[in-house]
Order: sequence, then C-alpha cells, then structure tokens
Amino acid sequence: MIETFETADHAPLVVCLVSDYTMPEPRTSQAIAATFAEYLEVLDRTGLRRFFEPVEERVTLSTHAGARKPDALVFETAFKRAGVDGGLNQALFITENADHIAACRKLGMKTLRYGTDFTSWSQAPLLISQDIGAAGFKNSEAVFRPALADRGLRLQSIEDLSPNKLRGTARNLVQLHSPDLGSFNDVHVELPVEVAASLDSAGRITAVHSTPRPDDVAEAILNVQSLAANKQIADGPPDPASPVLPTYRVETDSEGRRILRRRRLTAF
Repeated sequence: MIETFETADHAPLVVCLVSDYTMPEPRTSQAIAATFAEYLEVLDRTGLRRFFEPVEERVTLSTHAGARKPDALVFETAFKRAGVDGGLNQALFITENADHIAACRKLGMKTLRYGTDFTSWSQAPLLISQDIGAAGFKNSEAVFRPALADRGLRLQSIEDLSPNKLRGTARNLVQLHSPDLGSFNDVHVELPVEVAASLDSAGRITAVHSTPRPDDVAEAILNVQSLAANKQIADGPPDPASPVLPTYRVETDSEGRRILRRRRLTAF
C-alpha cells in the first residue's frame, strides 16, 4: 500500500529492497547475475517479489555494489539502479539492525527500526507517511486501514483528518444486549461504527473509540430475533435430522466472544 504514497512534493515514492545476501568470489558479472537470480527465487517463494517490480531497478544486492550494508556505496548503487537522482538525505531506511540504523543516520538518512519504532508491519505505513511528508487525504486510507485493522476495525471512509485526530466510519464487531434475544443475548455481529482516533506527535494511533449507531443496533437485534425464530442460526453441532439448513452460525473466537457469522444461503 505504501507504493501509492506521494512525497511532500507530490513525487511518487520509490520503494526498494537492499540486501547483503551472498557476495560471490570472484565477483564476476556472471557470478553477480547468478546470485541475483538465486535471490529472486527467494523473493518468489516468499511472495515478496511483486512489491519490488521491476526487480532490475528496485532490488539491489551488496554484490552489485561490491560492498556490504551499511556502506554508503550500497545505497548509492540502489539509487542508481532505481534511476533516482538525489542524495542519501532523501532516503528512508527500515531495518531491525541497530548498528545499521546508527550508521545510516550518520549518512544523513532517515530511519525506522523494526522492534523499536514499530512492532507490527501494519504500523509502518503511518510512520513512513510522517517521515516522507505523505500525510493527508490522498494517502490516508492506505495509512490508517492496517493500523485500525489491528484493532478489529475495517475502515470504510475518512471524514475528517487533522494532525492529531482522525474521524470516519468503519465496520466492527458489536455486542448485542437484549433479553429478547434469549440464548443469543450478548452475541457479536458486525455493524457500521463511527470511529474517532487520537494520534501522537509521531503519527502513531494512541486511542481509538468506535460507536455504533443506535438504529443499527436496534435493527440488528430484530434481525437476530427473526433469524432465531426461523431456525436460521446454528449454535453448536448441526442437527443432521433437521429439515432446515441454517444460514448463520455462532462461533466462539480466541477471545471468548460469540460471533454470528453468515455460513451459506438456503436453496429453494
């Protein structure tokens, strides 16, 4: 999703992969080509290649430069392969290696360290957007969608965005409370919710509040009542002798929540 970002001057963000991998000796053109082909097989197997196409421009191995990270020559070679005309002060380097982070900062590069600055890759787009000046409505959906998904929210729209607040709509699991639901009281269903998120100075989400609309909750309660009355909800093992095939099923997740999920349509 970060491939859709624009920088502060509205230029497209160039995303590259730089790896030490294997340094063949002697470092001939044939050996470099063979090493690169071997590395591309690794990217294919892991499903990562699609993020760095064309790989001849967006993937750089240390053997291409004849030096290992964090030598400046490696990053300068990556710039050249990507066709980027600029200095290292225009680069953002992401790694888990603390020594590489320190060295790249000395080169004038911006850095983000996995495990310290962020602990989930879903948090990365938000931080990247702050570092490259890509915050704003154009990139907001790509930035906030994974961060909110970590909290169980499927972002649908952003209605207002300021430096430290986000307001929009999403879908979330909502617990229904009504004695009229009988054995299905306190079941969770997915509903539209209004979302308000607070951001810190680095752009990290610090608090999220989601509120379903009362009318949606009331409608959901009536819908569950109707499904239950028509034996369209399976709660427990299915009854093979029943002539009715339930279209919904109650499942318990890892947090102990009973969730109503649509299973299949009944054919007539």
